[in-house]
Amino acid sequence: MNEKQDWHSQLNLYAYLVESVKKKPVCKAQIVAIVRDWSRRDAKTREGYPQAPIVVIDIPLWSFEEREAYVKARVALHEAAFFDAETGGSISECTPEEMWEKPTMYAVKKDGAARAKSVHKTREEAEATLEVAKTKGYGIEVREGDRTRCSGFCQIAQYCDQYQTYLKEKE
Repeated sequence: MNEKQDWHSQLNLYAYLVESVKKKPVCKAQIVAIVRDWSRRDAKTREGYPQAPIVVIDIPLWSFEEREAYVKARVALHEAAFFDAETGGSISECTPEEMWEKPTMYAVKKDGAARAKSVHKTREEAEATLEVAKTKGYGIEVREGDRTRCSGFCQIAQYCDQYQTYLKEKE
């Protein structure tokens, strides 16, 4: 359902390594995904929903030249980061996609309810929804954004100026 570009990059990198180091041709790449929040009911009622909690996803192979260019670009990024670290420079900044950044959202919810009536990108939009509805017992729940990769998966987050600045700004 939510195929990730990282899967394409990772498996094509593996294919490149197998072909260039082991000299074995790679003709297919697949991800075996475990759908952690899979629902039997949704599998019966929603179109396109996985029919089982484990799904095999075909990943398209890039040409050998595309894979090689990707590997060389990644190596160059790591070499530049290492050089910057060794010479007192700062680590280059990551993009929102690389950080798995989720913005802060504002949910209009009935007090005590589990689900939101609506979710908005700005507090102003959420307040406007409350004003139009003029319903009592509703409030705004702030759903704080996060940089998921940084906070849970990045091994250098504690040294990263970009992430440390982000944490200070959140306080």
